[in-house]
Amino acid sequence: MTRLEALRAAHSLSDLATLLGFKPKALAYILYIKPPTAKYSSFTIPKKTGGTREIRAPAADLMNLQTRLSDLLQDCEQEIRAHLNFKRTISHGFVRHKSIMTNASQHLHKKFVFNIDIENFFGTINFGRVRGFFIKNRNFSLTPEIATVLAQIICHENQLPQGAPTSPVASNLIAHILDIRMVKLASEAGCVYSRYADDLTFSTNKRNFPSAIALCAEADHRWSVGQELRNVVHASGFRLNDKKTRIHYADSRQEVTGLVVNRKVNVKSEYRNHVRQMVNRLCNTGKFNLVPASKAKNEEDKLEGTLGQLSGMLSFIYSVRLFDRKRHKTEGKTIPSDRTFIETYKKFLIYKDFYAAERPVILLEGKTDNIYLRCAIRKLVDDLPHLANKDAKGKIELLARLFNNTKLTGEILGLSGGSGTLKTFISTYRNTSQHFKSDKSPAPIIIVIDNDAGATHIFSVISGILKIKVTGDEPFYKIYGHIYIVPTPKNNGKETYVEMLFTEETLATKLKGKAFDHTEKKDGNKYYGKFDFARYVIKMNEKNIDFSGFRAMLKTIDSIISGHG
Repeated sequence: MTRLEALRAAHSLSDLATLLGFKPKALAYILYIKPPTAKYSSFTIPKKTGGTREIRAPAADLMNLQTRLSDLLQDCEQEIRAHLNFKRTISHGFVRHKSIMTNASQHLHKKFVFNIDIENFFGTINFGRVRGFFIKNRNFSLTPEIATVLAQIICHENQLPQGAPTSPVASNLIAHILDIRMVKLASEAGCVYSRYADDLTFSTNKRNFPSAIALCAEADHRWSVGQELRNVVHASGFRLNDKKTRIHYADSRQEVTGLVVNRKVNVKSEYRNHVRQMVNRLCNTGKFNLVPASKAKNEEDKLEGTLGQLSGMLSFIYSVRLFDRKRHKTEGKTIPSDRTFIETYKKFLIYKDFYAAERPVILLEGKTDNIYLRCAIRKLVDDLPHLANKDAKGKIELLARLFNNTKLTGEILGLSGGSGTLKTFISTYRNTSQHFKSDKSPAPIIIVIDNDAGATHIFSVISGILKIKVTGDEPFYKIYGHIYIVPTPKNNGKETYVEMLFTEETLATKLKGKAFDHTEKKDGNKYYGKFDFARYVIKMNEKNIDFSGFRAMLKTIDSIISGHG
């Protein structure tokens, strides 16, 4: 039985509660016993266009209930689209795998881009509309009892509350009739239509913009909504905010949901430049303001920004850039216009994750090494007072960060795993951080490497810096003030790699009849590799693994942290 079929089959509050993973009494308490004043807390946030927006945040138990219902309704929506063979999504807001980028991309390379807004989008959808939709819509056709309970979960004060996880999916379900009618109107007029929440966009390459959708007054060159379009909006139970009607020509900057769409999906240049200035300010002074001093209107505008806020802005630009690159199928290639952004992002990540790190950072060659060290530190915690802390209840907290390589760090910092990328990072960090003027006392950066043939090029870098011959015999090497290289301890003068720190018994563990082979060149029918060894041998059996072979190297790291000045 599909999720939609299960919802249709529900005939009582008990049936619905079971479907949502709730006990009937718990669901009934939230809806009928809990005081209305305890269900939501309200606060306001500033709008980008001025004014404020009231947010109604549901209480924790109601939030949990609404989140589960939201997931259920989204599953039902996907089933309906698949059944009707809807391949193209009209609405891009609050839809899985859709975003402002997919919405904006519908309107690339157009002569005209016309944007309008629905006024009070969530507030227009009341209890009666929600309940009536679930009863009358042929895809749902729920019983009045179930439709009533759903509307009670979804609505607050007879409308969709902004801040509730059910409001987005409910608004999309009810606005679907609007979308269908808009697509028909747009198709007849020779336009492309899409919607993101309350933001509706039409675009065309026709010589003149269709009057059914928008009209231009020749006297003052102002555009207004066409009567046919207005009639469709009103017939669908909504009204337009005429103050937000706007049109963009091909010879000007065309925007859709805040993104530029003239030639590619892109972030506005003012936004990119402002983010770059904030990064520069951060690296020079250790702080920055989200609003430039020249534009600050009140004391709130003068508040310092946080690393998290700036990280979110850079991540947003990066996601838009990735989207457009994938759209052009240029994965792995650097677009020339991206170089400035990449350098800005690199500068920020080096500052945030290393230069201004509040605790020591340990860099390893691969993700499996992170698993080994995390487990070893936990097991040997009593010998490593500067690496981890165990409280009276036995809970262990790492006092150093084991840096995790990701796709982002691979592209921006070159940290994708392997000794070669660590060698590159050493020079990248040095070249970038030497220009920082922020008054910081950087915590140690400890780079752990395998002491084998692969370390030769890192040893050569150390030799060039320290002007000594480096053979990997020393416990560690200090370079650049707060960067340390820790090779795995040699075994009677012989080369080692991190897996050799485990006992022979652990290395001999078999999985499904296969033996462990740490190399990449192995017969998969006979051997398993590092990933399975780390996940299914070490991590899953952490309490029973002998980590004594890691003690010397970890005590070296612990002493580096304690002695770093």
